Amino acid sequence: MPISLFSEAREEVLANLANFAYDPINYEWLRKLKIIDIFLNQLSEGTPTLCSFAVSGLCNLSLDQENKSYIIKNDGVALIRGCLSSPEESTVISAIVTLMFLVTPQSKAVVGNCFGTPRKSHTIQGDPDPYSNNTSLGFTSTVEYFLSRVISAQL
Repeated sequence: MPISLFSEAREEVLANLANFAYDPINYEWLRKLKIIDIFLNQLSEGTPTLCSFAVSGLCNLSLDQENKSYIIKNDGVALIRGCLSSPEESTVISAIVTLMFLVTPQSKAVVGNCFGTPRKSHTIQGDPDPYSNNTSLGFTSTVEYFLSRVISAQL
């Protein structure tokens, strides 16, 4: 199979798995088949397209308490944080929403600490203004909401 067909097949399979992750009836099967591990792996080793599908799949799975715990225990917060620097707006929004879903009273410090200390400008520590070139109101609103709800609430 030529490499381009193999890559397209991988993308198609991962996209389908992310879609299956949307329905809670599939959670048990997805856990048994270690699909969460596949999604986590693609965040650091996949192409930008695979990363986008993987973070979307994790977003779909992260409302379930068992999935949430598994993602957090397996370094998912740090891996998802890596998606925040994606040039793809949809990937960044999926990452932010996933991190919001992962917040519990027990995990709030883990999720919040991956960003450092918030500043009044609500930018991520170390980044002068990573979203300044983005004009999407939905994107900006999602970032602002997450940073004010999760990060600022820790102060």
